[in-house]
Amino acid sequence: MHFEVLITDIAESQITDSIEYYRNRAGIKIAHNLFLEIFESIERIRESPFFPIKIKSYRSYPLPKFPYILFYEVIEQSMTIKILALFHTAQNPDKYPS
Repeated sequence: MHFEVLITDIAESQITDSIEYYRNRAGIKIAHNLFLEIFESIERIRESPFFPIKIKSYRSYPLPKFPYILFYEVIEQSMTIKILALFHTAQNPDKYPS
């Protein structure tokens, strides 16, 4: 199955902010590694989107090396994966996407 991936404005902003944070705090190489890991994680989700539902109808995929979780929704009718949020694991889970 081939799914199209859509990234919401909120998720795009969170991704940009996270990469910028690492660029400012840890350097360009670490920020680039985060970018690659996000991209690779989205590709893994595209290949196998049916990870367990975490909250509501949202699924989650933890990044392997960085402390983030991608929250997404699978819309089977349109063969779409909607990336909803990039969530830092140090945040309170009460702040999960709603």
